[in-house]
Amino acid sequence: MGSDLWTFQNPVFSFYTLCAAVLLFKTIFMSMWTGYKRITLKNYAWPEDYVRAGLKAEAKPPHPAVERVRRCHQNDLENNIPFVMIGLLYTLTNPSVLTAKLLLGGFPVFRLVHTSVFLNQIPQPSRFLAFLFAFIINVVMLISVIIHVLPQLI
Repeated sequence: MGSDLWTFQNPVFSFYTLCAAVLLFKTIFMSMWTGYKRITLKNYAWPEDYVRAGLKAEAKPPHPAVERVRRCHQNDLENNIPFVMIGLLYTLTNPSVLTAKLLLGGFPVFRLVHTSVFLNQIPQPSRFLAFLFAFIINVVMLISVIIHVLPQLI
């Protein structure tokens, strides 16, 4: 199966692609949602944006609702992009389909839970646990990649 690892005939790669696409879609959606919040709350990042909206050019402190969505988007950038890269490397290890689906599928689930908890201000440790489980999945996949690569280099 060596040359077929990165084809859609490989169920692991197909599943990875779906999970990565969902996470990337969510990440870019958060950017649009931040803009939507800025517009609806008239809380822009730059004075020229106020002028464009027909308002007085001024520097206002960030609105908490805008900041919450913006920080959620930043958190996605910090976590989802590494998953996309790590997951791609992980598919090269030719893992079992079940293990791959648990890891590759678990990450987006925990990230979606993290977003829901974050945006709905559900008390800790909910957000921390969602972050931690997704983080552990990335670490497990990285360890698997290293374990598979090291024998080739020794």
